[in-house]
Amino acid sequence: MEKISGLIFWIPVALFFSVFLFFVRWNMDRIRLSALALVLFFFIYQVLNHRHFEPPLLLAVRILGVFVSMLLLILFLKKQSR
Repeated sequence: MEKISGLIFWIPVALFFSVFLFFVRWNMDRIRLSALALVLFFFIYQVLNHRHFEPPLLLAVRILGVFVSMLLLILFLKKQSR
């Protein structure tokens, strides 16, 4: 049942993502913004899936990764707004 519900969720998400990639006009700024956002989402996912038996230092490194990637994303957006 979990696999069926996973498919019900991921099939529309994959279709939307492929349509989104097709219709967006990609330039270098949007590629950089997407890369920075993906790194941020990766670290957020890692922090949210941290387990209690993993070392606390690993959680600290992941939180630092979230902070640094968010800072880089903010600086990039600030640079683009000028």
